[in-house]
Amino acid sequence: MDIVELCISPQLRVRWPEGGGFQQVEMLINGQSLIQIIRDIERPYAQQEYDQRMTEGEPKADLGQRDDLTGDYLYLPPSLILPPSRNFWGEPYDHGFITEPDDPVNQKSLILSCICGITECWFLLAKITVSDEMVRWDDFQQFHRDWFYGGLAFTFERSQYDTAFNAVHL
Repeated sequence: MDIVELCISPQLRVRWPEGGGFQQVEMLINGQSLIQIIRDIERPYAQQEYDQRMTEGEPKADLGQRDDLTGDYLYLPPSLILPPSRNFWGEPYDHGFITEPDDPVNQKSLILSCICGITECWFLLAKITVSDEMVRWDDFQQFHRDWFYGGLAFTFERSQYDTAFNAVHL
């Protein structure tokens, strides 16, 4: 079984230049940063897209660096992670985009959000299945790209999962 850990760190507080911001809740899976796990999977896709857009004549100044799209996420705020939120217990995320009612994306939960802080901008989803004994994350999807996450899946013991999510305090 996989192990999930949640951490609150002052270094992960997002502060906007005009004021305001939010505290991210870092997620570690088997001791590794979830964002880094996703970054490693997305890197070849982001680089391929960058190379293609360069070949098509898009200016480098518009594209940024070759790895800029790779794992370009923030962790979520406590309101979307910690109870009473049901997001990490399989409640589908209302992404705000028009999709067909039977589109599988409508059954997925929000896992990571955009670095701009707007969760509907650039986000990662996954199907979360909860039973009495386990919680499974699979069928990962970057909403705006057709990137393949190689069958990435995590299966957590339900009691460890519940404890991790309930142990975080602000």
